[in-house]
Amino acid sequence: MEKAELTSEQVVSAYLMLRDKKEEMVEAHKASLRPIQAQMDNIEAWLLEKLNRDGVDSVKITGVGTFFKKRSDTVSCEDWENEFLPWMKQHDAWHFMDRKPNKTAVVEYVNQHQQPPPGINFSSIYEVQVRRGK
Repeated sequence: MEKAELTSEQVVSAYLMLRDKKEEMVEAHKASLRPIQAQMDNIEAWLLEKLNRDGVDSVKITGVGTFFKKRSDTVSCEDWENEFLPWMKQHDAWHFMDRKPNKTAVVEYVNQHQQPPPGINFSSIYEVQVRRGK
């Protein structure tokens, strides 16, 4: 028996159908988890309030587990040009900056010169993506 040749249209249609089904399932799963996450958030708030009220950072409950405070920090720059950069210069505080190349600038350079700037590693990979027709 000879195997039927698939067309690109058939394969893309199948891919889009599967992607749609996956998205439906992911959304349904997220929705089913919301009440559980809400309860967990309430419990975490209660435990944090207890730690703060008791003036401790952690509590070990033998045979059950431990709960503790963990600090999460976020940092962003509100005013680079007028405040942060002049402050770094004035205090010679260059350690406040990350040293990494700007991806957009490097890609533009590579597109123009067919090679990265000296000292920069650059690679590209190609992946297949599928978009829905209009």
